[in-house]
Amino acid sequence: MQDQLQMSRAFQLVNEMEAGNIVRRYAVGGAVGAMFYLEPFVTGDIDFFVDLATPPESSLLSLLPLSHDHLTARGATLESEYLVIGDWRVQFLPATTPLEKEALEQAVQHTINDQKVRVITAEYLVAICLQTGRLKDLERVIRFMQQVKLDRPKLNEILARYGLVQKWEKLEREDLPREAKVRDRIHDPLKYRRSQAAAAPERKLRKMESLREDVAYIRRHTRQ
Repeated sequence: MQDQLQMSRAFQLVNEMEAGNIVRRYAVGGAVGAMFYLEPFVTGDIDFFVDLATPPESSLLSLLPLSHDHLTARGATLESEYLVIGDWRVQFLPATTPLEKEALEQAVQHTINDQKVRVITAEYLVAICLQTGRLKDLERVIRFMQQVKLDRPKLNEILARYGLVQKWEKLEREDLPREAKVRDRIHDPLKYRRSQAAAAPERKLRKMESLREDVAYIRRHTRQ
C-alpha cells in the first residue's frame, strides 16, 4: 500500500538521522506509538521523540539546518512545524522532561516492512499522556486501560516516581465503570477491541492507513 511505504520511508529517514548523529536517539511516540499497542485508529501525524545532538530551541527548528537539507533531498517538504513525507506529517519532539528522557532510553525496537523502528513502551506512553494531561491524552490512557494488558508493577513504579498515581486512579475510578455500562451479555465491545489491539503492529499500521484512505475519500466526496 502507498501509505505503508511512506510510513516506512519516515522510519528509514529517522534511522539515517540517528546513524548520521543528527539525533543521538529517537523513538516513536504519540498516536502512532500508541497504535503499536492499541486497536487501529485514524491519525495523520508521526511523532518522534528525539535526543538531539545539539541543545533544542524548538521542536523542528532545532533540527535545522542539519536535518533540513538531508530530509528535503529525500522528498520531505516543510509545513509549519512539521516535515511532510508523502501523506504523513512528521514532528520531531525533543525529549526535555525527565520522564520523556527515560521513556526514550527504555524504548524497544520493532520491525515494520523489514525496517527497524524504535517505539516507546506502553507503560511510558501512559505516563507521558497522564503528565501531559490534555483531553485527548487522557482518552488515550482510557484506551490503554481497556485494551492492553499493561505491566502493572512497572507502570506503578513509573507513576509513583513521577507523581502520577492520583491521576491514574482518578481515571480508573471514573471512566472504566462508564464503559462497563454500555456492555451487554451478548456482545462485549472490549473483547473485540482487545483482539484488535493484540494484532501484529504491521497489520495494524495497514489497517490505520486503510482507515485514513476511507476518511479522505469521504471528505473529498462530501465537499463535492
